[in-house]
Amino acid sequence: MTQRLILHIGHPKTGTTTLQKTLQASRPALLDAGILYPDAGHNHNVLLPYLTSEASIMQQLESSPSEVVKKSSDKWDGVLEEVSTFNPNTIILSSESFFRDLGVDALSNLSSRLKSLASEVVIAAYLREPASLALSRVQQNIKLKPNFTLPPKDYYRARLAPYKTSGLGSMNVRVFDRKALKEGDIVEDFLGQHLPDLDPKKLSRHKDANTSSSAEAMALIQEVQRKERSFPWRKVSFAIANADCELDGFARPRMHEHIRHAIQTRCTDLDWLKDEIDLEFSNIDTGAMPCSEANQLCDALDRIEDICVVDTDRKAALWSAVCKNHTPIRRLLRRVWNKS
Repeated sequence: MTQRLILHIGHPKTGTTTLQKTLQASRPALLDAGILYPDAGHNHNVLLPYLTSEASIMQQLESSPSEVVKKSSDKWDGVLEEVSTFNPNTIILSSESFFRDLGVDALSNLSSRLKSLASEVVIAAYLREPASLALSRVQQNIKLKPNFTLPPKDYYRARLAPYKTSGLGSMNVRVFDRKALKEGDIVEDFLGQHLPDLDPKKLSRHKDANTSSSAEAMALIQEVQRKERSFPWRKVSFAIANADCELDGFARPRMHEHIRHAIQTRCTDLDWLKDEIDLEFSNIDTGAMPCSEANQLCDALDRIEDICVVDTDRKAALWSAVCKNHTPIRRLLRRVWNKS
């Protein structure tokens, strides 16, 4: 039996893709060190249906559940074959999909299948502080739909408490903050926590391209999604992203201070994290406003401008650059002008 299995569960937007693609690209070096990162994609989302057999997960799948489970089961068989072939000391599984509110049955299934592989299981997670987490979710939401939602008030507890009480394994939960990570880097930090004897220089490092958008770009994308700007979404989204990188004054989105305090205040599980996980976020001031006021502010959030500081002049210049530089947009503009 393998000595240890590390189940890295995310959560999303904590450098997971960078870590996963680095581990995938470094499989030969890892195997030389007795570490297996299974060849089931750069992340192991595909394993979730079989490992958990969670009914609610099946209902969310677009494909036939039986087909999905069959594919997932086949991939797990591939993992078992690799374990038999390489006989590693350590196995690493990584997927943000495991960072969810799993039911009792799902965790029981997951536990029995993972414990059959390794004598020790470690559950690894990285957490963004509430305001940063909310902002990252908003950015993801507006890429797909006109409205956004904040994370649940008990986001951390709902996902971590079941793992803690499941008996699956020990937990190693870290704050995702560049200042707190070893060398300010997710890969270095993960190795330092779990594989301290492995030389980071032996890994084939993968760096994700910076996909952050400015607050001005986020606001424009939302307006396109809401059809407040009458241009085709698929075409204009790329134009906004490209123009955002090229236009002077680019900056990462900055949340209004009162909204940041409100989001932190509405979070109901910070004390639980401190007491049960021994984790605290720095620069949290939950006493900055009454809970009722915080909830009222958060419930009223509707537009990017409500959350972030938006430079109206840069926003106008950005849209002007989109319309000027994007050929399909110019064609559409000519049609609009001709009709008028």
